[in-house]
Amino acid sequence: MEIIKKVLFIDDDRIFLDTQTKFLKLSGFDVMKSPDGLKGFTSLERASPNIIVCDIMMENFSGLDFLNKFTQTHFFHKIPFLCISGYTTEGMAEQCMNYGADGYLRKPVDCDILICIIFALISYYSPGL
Repeated sequence: MEIIKKVLFIDDDRIFLDTQTKFLKLSGFDVMKSPDGLKGFTSLERASPNIIVCDIMMENFSGLDFLNKFTQTHFFHKIPFLCISGYTTEGMAEQCMNYGADGYLRKPVDCDILICIIFALISYYSPGL
Protein backbone atom coordinates (compact mmCIF):
# COMPACT_ATOMS: atom_id res chain seq x y z
CA MET A 1 0.00 0.00 0.00
CA GLU A 2 1.45 3.35 -1.06
CA ILE A 3 1.41 6.20 1.44
CA ILE A 4 -0.04 9.39 -0.02
CA LYS A 5 2.28 12.32 0.48
CA LYS A 6 0.73 15.62 1.56
CA VAL A 7 1.85 18.95 0.13
CA LEU A 8 0.93 22.35 1.54
CA PHE A 9 1.16 24.75 -1.43
CA ILE A 10 1.00 28.49 -0.66
CA ASP A 11 0.80 31.07 -3.44
CA ASP A 12 -1.23 34.22 -4.05
CA ASP A 13 -1.34 33.66 -7.82
CA ARG A 14 -4.60 31.70 -8.12
CA ILE A 15 -3.98 30.46 -11.66
CA PHE A 16 -0.49 29.20 -10.80
CA LEU A 17 -1.73 27.66 -7.54
CA ASP A 18 -4.61 25.85 -9.28
CA THR A 19 -2.38 24.61 -12.12
CA GLN A 20 0.30 23.29 -9.80
CA THR A 21 -2.29 21.74 -7.48
CA LYS A 22 -3.90 19.85 -10.37
CA PHE A 23 -0.53 18.58 -11.58
CA LEU A 24 0.51 17.43 -8.10
CA LYS A 25 -2.83 15.67 -7.57
CA LEU A 26 -2.46 13.89 -10.92
CA SER A 27 0.99 12.80 -9.70
CA GLY A 28 -0.52 11.17 -6.61
CA PHE A 29 -0.14 13.89 -3.97
CA ASP A 30 -2.76 15.11 -1.53
CA VAL A 31 -2.56 18.91 -1.87
CA MET A 32 -3.75 21.55 0.54
CA LYS A 33 -3.64 24.97 -1.06
CA SER A 34 -3.57 28.39 0.51
CA PRO A 35 -3.69 31.85 -1.10
CA ASP A 36 -1.43 33.54 1.46
CA GLY A 37 1.04 32.89 4.26
CA LEU A 38 -1.32 33.59 7.15
CA LYS A 39 -3.96 31.16 5.87
CA GLY A 40 -1.12 28.77 5.07
CA PHE A 41 -0.05 28.73 8.69
CA THR A 42 -3.62 27.95 9.75
CA SER A 43 -3.63 25.04 7.28
CA LEU A 44 -0.27 23.88 8.61
CA GLU A 45 -1.60 23.77 12.17
CA ARG A 46 -4.65 21.70 11.10
CA ALA A 47 -2.84 19.22 8.87
CA SER A 48 0.48 17.45 8.83
CA PRO A 49 2.01 17.98 5.40
CA ASN A 50 5.12 16.11 4.31
CA ILE A 51 6.41 19.26 2.58
CA ILE A 52 5.61 22.95 2.18
CA VAL A 53 5.96 24.73 -1.16
CA CYS A 54 5.64 28.48 -0.68
CA ASP A 55 5.78 31.57 -2.86
CA ILE A 56 8.03 34.30 -1.48
CA MET A 57 6.44 37.51 -2.77
CA MET A 58 2.93 37.74 -1.32
CA GLU A 59 1.06 40.67 0.19
CA ASN A 60 0.31 40.96 3.91
CA PHE A 61 2.18 37.85 5.11
CA SER A 62 5.00 37.04 2.69
CA GLY A 63 6.68 33.72 2.15
CA LEU A 64 9.69 34.99 4.14
CA ASP A 65 7.37 35.97 7.00
CA PHE A 66 5.85 32.49 6.84
CA LEU A 67 9.28 30.82 6.69
CA ASN A 68 10.55 32.87 9.64
CA LYS A 69 7.54 31.92 11.79
CA PHE A 70 7.73 28.31 10.55
CA THR A 71 11.41 27.88 11.51
CA GLN A 72 10.78 29.37 14.96
CA THR A 73 8.10 26.75 15.67
CA HIS A 74 10.06 23.70 16.76
CA PHE A 75 7.11 21.35 16.20
CA PHE A 76 7.51 21.77 12.45
CA HIS A 77 11.31 21.43 12.18
CA LYS A 78 11.18 18.12 10.29
CA ILE A 79 8.97 19.35 7.47
CA PRO A 80 10.96 20.37 4.37
CA PHE A 81 10.34 23.84 2.96
CA LEU A 82 10.69 24.71 -0.73
CA CYS A 83 10.59 28.39 -1.76
CA ILE A 84 9.39 29.53 -5.18
CA SER A 85 9.32 33.00 -6.65
CA GLY A 86 8.76 34.82 -9.91
CA TYR A 87 10.43 37.97 -8.63
CA THR A 88 13.99 36.82 -8.33
CA THR A 89 16.56 39.31 -7.18
CA GLU A 90 20.22 38.72 -6.61
CA GLY A 91 20.65 36.96 -3.30
CA MET A 92 16.99 35.85 -2.95
CA ALA A 93 17.82 32.13 -2.94
CA GLU A 94 20.60 32.70 -0.40
CA GLN A 95 18.26 34.75 1.77
CA CYS A 96 15.67 31.94 1.71
CA MET A 97 18.31 29.37 2.68
CA ASN A 98 19.51 31.64 5.50
CA TYR A 99 15.92 31.74 6.80
CA GLY A 100 15.91 27.93 6.83
CA ALA A 101 14.50 26.86 3.46
CA ASP A 102 15.58 23.53 1.99
CA GLY A 103 15.37 24.62 -1.64
CA TYR A 104 14.50 27.42 -4.02
CA LEU A 105 12.93 27.43 -7.49
CA ARG A 106 12.27 30.29 -9.86
CA LYS A 107 8.95 30.64 -11.66
CA PRO A 108 7.93 29.48 -14.12
CA VAL A 109 8.39 26.11 -12.46
CA ASP A 110 8.95 23.00 -14.56
CA CYS A 111 6.41 20.54 -13.12
CA ASP A 112 8.67 17.51 -13.57
CA ILE A 113 11.52 19.22 -11.73
CA LEU A 114 9.12 20.29 -8.98
CA ILE A 115 7.97 16.67 -8.54
CA CYS A 116 11.58 15.42 -8.39
CA ILE A 117 12.56 18.00 -5.78
CA ILE A 118 9.47 17.30 -3.68
CA PHE A 119 10.19 13.55 -3.70
CA ALA A 120 13.87 14.14 -2.90
CA LEU A 121 13.11 16.41 0.06
CA ILE A 122 10.40 14.15 1.46
CA SER A 123 12.72 11.13 1.11
CA TYR A 124 15.54 12.97 2.87
CA TYR A 125 13.38 14.10 5.81
CA SER A 126 11.18 11.00 6.03
CA PRO A 127 13.03 7.93 4.75
CA GLY A 128 10.65 5.11 3.92
CA LEU A 129 7.75 7.34 2.82
